[in-house]
Amino acid sequence: MIKSMFVAMVCAIIMSTQAFGAGFALYEHSSRGVALGGAFVAQADDPSALYYNPAGITRLDGIRMMAGFSAIIPDISITNPSGNNDDIEKNVFFPPHLYVTYKLNDRFSFGLGVFSPFGLSTEFDENWDGRYNSYLATIETVNVNPNIAVKVSDSLSVAIGCSIQHVDVEFKQKIRPADVIRASESNIKMGIAQSYGLDPDSAQVDMAYKTNFLKGAAALGDIDQKIEGDHIDMGFNIAVHYQPTDRLSFGVTYRSGIDQDLDGKAYYDNVSEIPGVFNFSDVFYNASGSGKLALPDFFTMGVAYKVTENLILEADAWRTGWSSYKDLPLVIENGLGDRTQQKDYDDVWTFRFGAEYKISDTWTARLGYVYDQSPIPDETIDYSLPSNDRHLFNSGLGFRYKNFVTDAYFTYLIAKDRHIDARPEDYILEGDVEGSALLMGLSFSYEF
Repeated sequence: MIKSMFVAMVCAIIMSTQAFGAGFALYEHSSRGVALGGAFVAQADDPSALYYNPAGITRLDGIRMMAGFSAIIPDISITNPSGNNDDIEKNVFFPPHLYVTYKLNDRFSFGLGVFSPFGLSTEFDENWDGRYNSYLATIETVNVNPNIAVKVSDSLSVAIGCSIQHVDVEFKQKIRPADVIRASESNIKMGIAQSYGLDPDSAQVDMAYKTNFLKGAAALGDIDQKIEGDHIDMGFNIAVHYQPTDRLSFGVTYRSGIDQDLDGKAYYDNVSEIPGVFNFSDVFYNASGSGKLALPDFFTMGVAYKVTENLILEADAWRTGWSSYKDLPLVIENGLGDRTQQKDYDDVWTFRFGAEYKISDTWTARLGYVYDQSPIPDETIDYSLPSNDRHLFNSGLGFRYKNFVTDAYFTYLIAKDRHIDARPEDYILEGDVEGSALLMGLSFSYEF
């Protein structure tokens, strides 16, 4: 039964689609943790410590299991200067999580976590005005993360682990044939001039270019491009948990960045021709490709204080090293060749605060707040992730019956409004972005 549950949850995580992180990091890794605003690095006293602070599992006796999921309902709207709105497609996303811990002896504990640290899914109508930049962007990750934790003393524990990470990406955009012609204007005019023995700067050549090439391309429909790829690579994590007194505890966790060398393919639909003039199929044909995706590292630290026997407060600060995401280079083995999208993300901090109150031996109430900075600069923001700084307001309940624990949470997320300046070279239009999301989830735990 346990093996069947584990296999089912791993399959669910691999097939799930994620959404709506600042950057595209995900923080929905347990219902209790989310209800506390993610301020759980210093407490780390249930199986989800395998994500927040694996050193904490030395305090868990026997075998513990936790499995659960979140439901994320994002809402993003872009308003152009004329007042027209474009909304993302209404989708619901279900990132799950799974953790198993085992206390080997008084000093050593083992744990295995399966979760999704990054995810993104932004989908607009395929014919919306910004389609030449993007109308669908999806990034999915799954980490399989084994850890060994060691109890150094009664108050100090450390842990080390490795992350085997699979990433899967998909991007879709439209390509306007007339833009392809404009990008090749010099070469096309040179070809016309050589064919007819004319000066490339002559009025005759310019007329032939505009009439036969530019006008012909303008009459064609958009070319549809889909690029997808995946890869598996590894990283590591280290963690420390320190509890000098019964009331006070500290936690620190570091997770390394992972550079993913993507292998994939590009696909094209609606590739037309200008008969006898220009063959777009010579440029846009299905072909293999590759790319590089530099995912950031995380440094998290927190302090928790037990105010009374029933009330615990915690404050955390998380740093995400998004400056590693400088660009997204792609190589497509057709007429397009090498392409690089500049990203130039910034390192950012997230500040988290949580409170947990034990109402009785059966019920526990939780509240949390998060301020999450966006790493995306104005100069490179695009429609794959038109995001901004975010406020998250969290609440939750825990229910215990003997060895079973059920946790639930609800979160309302508000993204700060953001103005996007036009960048015609990147097909970015001027507009104002508004964003929010509803999140809710359940986790189920059992202590053997």
